[in-house]
Amino acid sequence: MRYITKAMSHLAKVSRGLDRSYPEFKQQPVDSLAKPLQKAIKQVYKLEKEYDALITDVAISRSILIDAVQMMQENHPQDTVINSLVEVIDCLGGEEVNND
Repeated sequence: MRYITKAMSHLAKVSRGLDRSYPEFKQQPVDSLAKPLQKAIKQVYKLEKEYDALITDVAISRSILIDAVQMMQENHPQDTVINSLVEVIDCLGGEEVNND
């Protein structure tokens, strides 16, 4: 969530620099506000990239879980079901699981 905080901070700086009704308004050249705006946009792109990666992980995990449920319904060996569940944990960035 740090990307959101950074983006909001940069956008607040730009907003304060453009809002004449803001109590601490100080006339600034537009060029000086371009850098914080660029940083905010960069943070938003990072946030979108992270979001896309998380959505992909969730979709993959969902698919693996559906397969695991089907395996349980079809009475597959316990090891194959456990391996599928371990894959979900790995996909979601969980801790290493030792299935000895």
